[in-house]
Amino acid sequence: MGGAVQELCARGADVLYQTDHDFRARALGYMGLLSGTFLGSTTGAWRQHAGTFSASGPIRVMVEASGSTPAVQSLVMEEKPTAVNTFRTGIDGQTFTHAFGSSTLALGARYEMVLTLSLHPAQAGRPEGQYSLRYRFERNVTARTFTEGNGLVGVVLAPMPANGATVTFNPQQDIQAIWPTMLAIDHSSFSLSFVVRSPRSGVLADVRLRSVTVHRVRHDPAGILAAQRQFANRYSAQYGIAGFAEEEVSIGPEPPAHINAFGTTPEFTVATQISPSNWKPAYAAYIQRAHAQGGAVSWNHPFGSSSSPLLSTAEQNTLRHQVFQERLTDNFLGADILEVGYRVRGHLPFEQHLAFWDTFSRRARFLTGNGASDDHSGADWRGLTNGFLTGIWAPSNGAAALAGALRSGRAFAFHPGQVQGLQLDTLTDGTVAMGKASKSSRTSRSVAVQVANVPSGCMLELVRGPVDLTGQDPGTTRLPARAVSGSTTQTFAVDTSSSCFVRPQLYRNGVLVATGNPTWLLRNTSTVVIPAGRAA
Repeated sequence: MGGAVQELCARGADVLYQTDHDFRARALGYMGLLSGTFLGSTTGAWRQHAGTFSASGPIRVMVEASGSTPAVQSLVMEEKPTAVNTFRTGIDGQTFTHAFGSSTLALGARYEMVLTLSLHPAQAGRPEGQYSLRYRFERNVTARTFTEGNGLVGVVLAPMPANGATVTFNPQQDIQAIWPTMLAIDHSSFSLSFVVRSPRSGVLADVRLRSVTVHRVRHDPAGILAAQRQFANRYSAQYGIAGFAEEEVSIGPEPPAHINAFGTTPEFTVATQISPSNWKPAYAAYIQRAHAQGGAVSWNHPFGSSSSPLLSTAEQNTLRHQVFQERLTDNFLGADILEVGYRVRGHLPFEQHLAFWDTFSRRARFLTGNGASDDHSGADWRGLTNGFLTGIWAPSNGAAALAGALRSGRAFAFHPGQVQGLQLDTLTDGTVAMGKASKSSRTSRSVAVQVANVPSGCMLELVRGPVDLTGQDPGTTRLPARAVSGSTTQTFAVDTSSSCFVRPQLYRNGVLVATGNPTWLLRNTSTVVIPAGRAA
């Protein structure tokens, strides 16, 4: 979390919603007894080696070097799907119980269980990087803790236990002891591996485990919320950012869709109540509860969580039409926001996400478009394919003000790698703010598009689409683009002889890098009912 907060601050963000997947935070369906796939590898010249893993419990790692240089045998947890879907969760309250079998660890040989942790920024003289704990066992050593690898590797050294012994590791306590200035719970159980090392020929390392079991005692709603609030309190103060504990509701593979609430108290319970067959009524009830708290709800990656490659143009259109009909039927179950800031997601590009959104704007479905809601890497957002941030025009960074601005379309999405610090807004006829809807008998209206912090090479255009309550395509046209840089206001005359919506968007060097939210310019005779919060 600390790395993500620092990175977002570097990109100019001053608000962070901590929207962990509820099923990951709860560790639902996660392994207790180790399971899944572990991959063996050997380095160095070896005389003999073995690496076996059984989902019923037994694990063996064995190596003996064949000469005067070391040999190493590893068993490493496969990242997908094993680590990602059944192991990777917050370290708070996790312990690991090792049941040793009959093992041989000669003098000079070594056995380690390696727990990979989270990525953190540079701090306390340590560089930026991914941390890890190495539970290291050798013969004739004194138990102690220390660090290696520029301080990023914490070593818990202990004598090799007797055959048949059971040992329990508490990573959270060890993290706190080794790195006392860190927030210990701000780590995940990212991955796990088992390693033996033989320094030379004749020195055997042969470790057999009867089982390794993971225990999680604080992955209930109260425990998760308490941890999330610790993150928010610690990093809001440290980085001067408004941090809010929230959740992404899902059960992993879609369906169900993934949704985010903003401006609510997260529940961390919905994932225990839903399945691919019953999720819609549960989601609808959840969205109603969020609205009752004054919150807003985002429908995430509408074409699914997969990424590239892009489909063919014909396949893209077919998928967009299919998903449009599905969401037209269920009305997004009442959600307020639609994720659109994706260079490629669900095998569709940014432009298709915008076309999908615009088609609902054509149907007078008042959805706020936002950037991507999450980041799974903690790395530099400027280099992320889908690193779109959301700018919010709100009177304050309080939870209620931010949620109200999101519900009413006072937002824009942009990629900080192309237009860091961008500001984008519109004002129609000097009174109608971006995101609002207005009825008038005028046949032409003036839309002022305001931008700031625009680098060279950018073109601004205004998209106009009909609001005729029909169609499965957006039917949009684009007013002639204008070169912009720095801070400027560009005014466009828009034909409003028929009801329409308008939306600004920005290109840099021919690449679409930002979009504002639509404003609906309706005829007086329009039958569209404008929701509260959208009326100009």
